[in-house]
Amino acid sequence: MPLRLLLALLSLFYLVSLGYSERSRASLDGSDSWGYYVHLPAAFLYHDTGEYSKTIAAWQSNYPNKPDPRKDAYGIRPTPTGKFAVKYPIGLAILESPFFLAAHVFCLLGGGAADGFSAPYAWALALSSLFFAVLGLFFLYKCLRFYFEEKVSLLAIATIGLGTNLYFFVAYTPGMAHPVAFFLVAYLLLATRNWYAAPSIRNGMALGVTLGLIALVRTQDLIVALVPLLWGIRSLPDIPTRIRLFWEQKSSLGAALLVFACTVLPQAVYWKFVSGQWWRYGYQGEKFDWAHPHVLEGLFGFQNGWLVYTPVMLLALLGLFRLRQYAPEFLMPLVVLLPLHWFISYSWWCWMYINGFGSRPMVDLYAVLAFPLAAWIAGQKKAWILFPVLFGFVLLNLFQTWQTKQGIFGRNVET
Repeated sequence: MPLRLLLALLSLFYLVSLGYSERSRASLDGSDSWGYYVHLPAAFLYHDTGEYSKTIAAWQSNYPNKPDPRKDAYGIRPTPTGKFAVKYPIGLAILESPFFLAAHVFCLLGGGAADGFSAPYAWALALSSLFFAVLGLFFLYKCLRFYFEEKVSLLAIATIGLGTNLYFFVAYTPGMAHPVAFFLVAYLLLATRNWYAAPSIRNGMALGVTLGLIALVRTQDLIVALVPLLWGIRSLPDIPTRIRLFWEQKSSLGAALLVFACTVLPQAVYWKFVSGQWWRYGYQGEKFDWAHPHVLEGLFGFQNGWLVYTPVMLLALLGLFRLRQYAPEFLMPLVVLLPLHWFISYSWWCWMYINGFGSRPMVDLYAVLAFPLAAWIAGQKKAWILFPVLFGFVLLNLFQTWQTKQGIFGRNVET
């Protein structure tokens, strides 16, 4: 009951915040959220995938004066076949499709223009972010409970839900990939634990489909495969044992690889259709600069630095020192994954990630970081210190999110 009540209150608060922010329509105004979503009306309503003229015309009728994204250096790119390719992968569109179809049925019944871009579609897209964020918190709680008592687990997910920029990407910039990536990583943790507790083809398939969807939503997040790979390893002598386990469970892992390949196949089919190539780098003109990463600026810089605008996660970093005591399976994956994720994220040409708040790539890892956060919470024995600290960070996050809405942080944070 406490979990249901907490998730219901979070959902209500997200919904009220979404109405207050008046940002639901902005999810289709031409930002990244539009790019992820546009696969749906192009495929199901206008049947012009690879050309997009009808789709773009319908969009521009709802959002006048918007430029043609085929003429934008960062928009829909031409391919060698003469067709056009949306640079964003199709995974988010796949997961958003039930909300899109519900909005379309609603519009066909008289709720609005059934054109893929009217207000009901924008609201459906916004509600999809809310749904996946809350579902991710649910799966995260289920996994936390294997290691922490109820009150610690509830405090951890409440802090993630209200004290971090996950809240921003639900209530103020819906339709982005990060709430969905958060959900998928949260489920990956549960699937990983289930597989190690009972290796089987079924549990292997759950790992494979989850990793496949992660690859289709944000390809660089596929490094979270390090979590199931390194799960529970505490020292070098554990590595031979792990290799033997993988060999013994080769049928289960083979099923995982097969399901993974089937899950990512639609992306390859899309690339083949629009470009004639089974593999295509969609972000042409944008790149990683591996020789000049901006890790320190990405973490501590005032141009959207992660720990500047989401300082509650300092507690998660402190909790790494307590993690072996409470959830040792997570220590090695985090020690390897976290710096690698920082290096990749902040080697991107736009390392400050301007269309967001508090360094949005880090949202994808909040499910993993919830465990050292919970370890920090569990180690605090004085409630008169614990609750004011967490409540203060939540208030700070809500205040800074409001500042972002008011444009106080300027264009480096505002979408």
